[in-house]
Amino acid sequence: VLLAVWAVALVSEMDQRLQPAPTFVGLTPEPAYMLSSKHGPVTNIYPYAPDGTPLEGVLLFDQDGRPLRTETQLWWADRCQRQPAYPRAADGGLVEFAYPKSYQLGQVLTGQQCQAEVPRPPVPLPTFPPEGPAPGAPAEQAATTGPGPEASPRPEVTPARPA
Repeated sequence: VLLAVWAVALVSEMDQRLQPAPTFVGLTPEPAYMLSSKHGPVTNIYPYAPDGTPLEGVLLFDQDGRPLRTETQLWWADRCQRQPAYPRAADGGLVEFAYPKSYQLGQVLTGQQCQAEVPRPPVPLPTFPPEGPAPGAPAEQAATTGPGPEASPRPEVTPARPA
């Protein structure tokens, strides 16, 4: 009896080994480097001009010229379904990194209260000083346009060589 149980286990193991292993061709996703903050993933960016004017359709890039990408917002305060609405480039392609992101209202269930457009959140904007000389600066210093003779030249930076 023990020999029969062992033979059945051996045959089932061999049957599993003879099955072809699943292959995953081209399914290695590119790493998603999304923006995040200490509060979690960033899902939208609301750009403003220095005077506080809201900006629309702003394209943002990192230091290497790559577009900044944010997560897609999956939940909403009113619990309504929304889909991203990306603008189209001149060639017809979708521009997924235009900010602020726009969303279209999806299917609304009967009796559900949904906002057609989600308003910008209120944000405190900084105030910038008026352009001109610094407050309290002498008039003759404000009239100069470059460093004075007492200013030292800017040191040159030499990159370190690998050892």
